[in-house]
Amino acid sequence: MKKTITKQGFIRFYTYLTVFTAGAVILMLEILGSRIMAPYYGNTIYVWSSLISVAMLALAAGYFLGGWIADRRPSYSVLYGVIFLASLFMLLIPVMSSQVLMAANKLGPRYGAFFGAAVLFTAPLLLLGVVSPFAVRLSLKNIE
Repeated sequence: MKKTITKQGFIRFYTYLTVFTAGAVILMLEILGSRIMAPYYGNTIYVWSSLISVAMLALAAGYFLGGWIADRRPSYSVLYGVIFLASLFMLLIPVMSSQVLMAANKLGPRYGAFFGAAVLFTAPLLLLGVVSPFAVRLSLKNIE
């Protein structure tokens, strides 16, 4: 007996795939962040602690924002719009990185690394943090 895929099953599969992909992109941004910052600050504990701190703060804010938005506008078009906006911010990282990190270099290795990581990575990480709670809300059949 052959199983047929329902529309709901198809949507659920792509929702899971979206969450998985967003999580993978978050991890890639952190790893690539160290490579982007290495020419200016080396591969030091300041770089890694700055990247991890910025990622945790941005993701926490994104989780909160994602739940808030999902309760008000639960639709897949909003979810994928947020992902598209995150991708636009990610496209700006290589364009802005040298100017931002050269300006941040004046603050020294400790504060410059944090400032540079915050400017370059907060927006895309925050927007990618929106994905998980949004997907949870969209996959619920009954919110009670």
